[in-house]
Amino acid sequence: MPRPRRVARTRAVAHRPILVGVEATTGGATPTRWWTRLEDGRIRCDVCPRGCALHEGQRGLCFVRAREGDRIVLTTYGRSSGFCVDPIEKKPLNHFLPGTAVLSFGTAGCNLACRFCQNWDISKSREIDTLCDQASPEAIAATAERLGCRSVAFTYNDPVIFLEYAIDVARACRSRGIFAVAVTAGYVRPGPREELYAHIDATNIDLKAFTDDFYRRICAGHLDPVLDTIAYVANETDVWLELTTLLIPGLNDRDEEIDAMTRWVVEHLGPDVPMHFTAFHPDWKLRDRPPHSPDDPVAGPDDRDGERGPLRLHRQRARPRGADDALPRLRRRADRPRRLRARGLEPRRWTLPRLRRTAARGLRDGAGVVGRQAPADPARRMIRLAAVAGRFYPADPGELERLVDRLLADGARTHGRTSRPAPAALVAPHAGYRYSGGVAGVAYATVARAEPRPERIVLAGPAHFVPLAGAAVPTAQAWATPLGEVPIDVELRAAALEAGCAPDDRPHAPEHALEVQLPFLQRSVGPQLTVLPVAIGPTPAQATAELLAILRATADLLVVSTDLSHGLDDATARRVDRATARAVTDRAPDRIADDAACGLYALRGLVELARRARFRVELLALRTSADATGDASRVVGYGAFAMDQVEG
Repeated sequence: MPRPRRVARTRAVAHRPILVGVEATTGGATPTRWWTRLEDGRIRCDVCPRGCALHEGQRGLCFVRAREGDRIVLTTYGRSSGFCVDPIEKKPLNHFLPGTAVLSFGTAGCNLACRFCQNWDISKSREIDTLCDQASPEAIAATAERLGCRSVAFTYNDPVIFLEYAIDVARACRSRGIFAVAVTAGYVRPGPREELYAHIDATNIDLKAFTDDFYRRICAGHLDPVLDTIAYVANETDVWLELTTLLIPGLNDRDEEIDAMTRWVVEHLGPDVPMHFTAFHPDWKLRDRPPHSPDDPVAGPDDRDGERGPLRLHRQRARPRGADDALPRLRRRADRPRRLRARGLEPRRWTLPRLRRTAARGLRDGAGVVGRQAPADPARRMIRLAAVAGRFYPADPGELERLVDRLLADGARTHGRTSRPAPAALVAPHAGYRYSGGVAGVAYATVARAEPRPERIVLAGPAHFVPLAGAAVPTAQAWATPLGEVPIDVELRAAALEAGCAPDDRPHAPEHALEVQLPFLQRSVGPQLTVLPVAIGPTPAQATAELLAILRATADLLVVSTDLSHGLDDATARRVDRATARAVTDRAPDRIADDAACGLYALRGLVELARRARFRVELLALRTSADATGDASRVVGYGAFAMDQVEG
């Protein structure tokens, strides 16, 4: 876990006040319920697998849970250390609210004794009174909201040992729409674990090694309880999970051990749980090991990511926002729809006055998520900067212009569609232009050759990085690419808000699916272009179709952004994609399989709209990434479709 900047005396981080002027609590011993009275008169703490059995006045190894009379109490409730405003990626969480700020804090104590601990002056401190600030759960939640933090992280030591305090902070945060993040070693028993994670939205769990010997000798613990916690979070909760392993030369960085670890992750959790491998530097009681070389931040496994299957591995290097396009596993139970406050799509769910108030609040609150912070002058415009320029498509304007023009010309020759009215709707892919640009060129050639050309365009697609229920539209005034700014269509946005969409920049900030469509539209339509990006999460096809029908009343063109099958061999992918294409052209949304497309919900909604409106659906192109790379072992499928209004 990263070291905090201590603020016990200054009460400030980065020259911003943290808890000044906010009501605090006196803190102190708080009764707990996870304990058992033993026959020999001792009381056993049942929070973690250590099971410390205590006589009167004794404390557990964590030091913060103590026996007081006939009970176990928490001595650090309301007593916090190390307040700091961090980027969420520092936790590290690369796929939960990326690009946002998190208010981080911890307390004293820890239930492990890792010899390499980077926060040992906090986790092993016995000077609670001098170490800690005093802050109630409500004060922390209010401060996070005031500082514009989207989440609060329990970090620096382990929230397992102060779970009562952590749960109360999480409850206070939830009441304000702020998310709770646990950075933990996962060393906890099943009962307390279930109670803690019922209030957590995202977690990074330290998988310190993959041998019990390492845990016993280096951490004074055991491996199996940690694996149980990781499997529980991944398979039995909707908490967003990422893993971190600090690689220590000669102790846990052998190829065999890392291979065993990553195989276990794939077999028990699936390939979509991100793993972070971080670099060691000597600290506390482990100063006899060399640090990793600056030239090799994660030495050891020899960059063998590709040999370990479809894992999502992150090294300890600065990563640009939204730096991959793999599909995260978005877990969400029906009784916990709070990941994003996106409303359903039923047109009459909210009255128009309430929608207007919600929209105004969203326009104020969403400022810090997009590329530039909202200025004090309300007349100045908030712009969402390009997130994937230089990776999915060229960042140089001249190079990008030449590439898109060539793809459009190739697309026109491929399909041979001459000048005619623009389609009512398009389906286009959203991978890097190297892979799917040819298919996208075929789709957008229909726009470039249209008379008249459409100008007001709705872009609908998935949210790969931020869990989303329902649909969300941006609050920014424009989106930028290297080719210039594209204004957000305010009338279309107003219609979307009235239909029940949430005004929220978070799912859009790192997202590539809609951004990669813009250069094609800029070159096809010209400077008169306005757009409305709509991120669509798990939503019934009927509800999405109703939303698209409402927007179509104002828009000139609907575009759904989606790739098709993922990770199959080329022959299988082509067979699966042909079946999906037949479902689209037959206007049969129920025949589009759950794993057939990453923009599944937008695609099903558009096909349902095509069925209702009796659109004629035409398959323009159907390819795979093997057509561009020659690698047929694991491919992604791409399709382009045009939908035309049927006369009469």
